[in-house]
Amino acid sequence: MYSLVTSWCPQPEDDAPEAEQTAAKHAALEARTVVGEALTELQLLTDDPRVLSLAARVVDVTFTLHEAPDRADRDRRGDLARTAHNAFVAAAGPLVRAWERAGAGVPAVRPGNAGPD
Repeated sequence: MYSLVTSWCPQPEDDAPEAEQTAAKHAALEARTVVGEALTELQLLTDDPRVLSLAARVVDVTFTLHEAPDRADRDRRGDLARTAHNAFVAAAGPLVRAWERAGAGVPAVRPGNAGPD
């Protein structure tokens, strides 16, 4: 998920050409959509309140990246997002490994792939 976070806020500088600003906004919207879909998928896979809370935290701090008024604040918010991501991975990892050990694998529901028929 952190790779999505790093691409979440591709904000150009304020003096960037309008086309670059529009492209950055479009990329951010696409990334938000993917993150929202990933959170929904996770909610379908587990009811572990700690994992879900940590995942929601990743999404929350990520959603505020675009609100940063300057590069320093963007960097600070990015650090918060990275920390939240790492906490989520640490909590979700044991669940994923347990699914793998059980031979269940981790189902992947992605856009264009609604899962098993």
